Amino acid sequence: MEDRTCIECGRSFQGRSDKKFCTDACRNHFNNKQNAITLTTTGSSGVSTLVGATLNIPDYGSALTG
Repeated sequence: MEDRTCIECGRSFQGRSDKKFCTDACRNHFNNKQNAITLTTTGSSGVSTLVGATLNIPDYGSALTG
């Protein structure tokens, strides 16, 4: 076992040479940040789009009430 440093919180821990996180909570937190998406509501018509980590859903409400 080697001394390792958690890539999420920076704490020292003992583990295999390929282990990156000190706990499951740190691993989950890191992965949740990596997989996060940004939501935007630009425009009032057209289709929803997912580009990279940004999901754009047009604001259809204003088009429906006018």
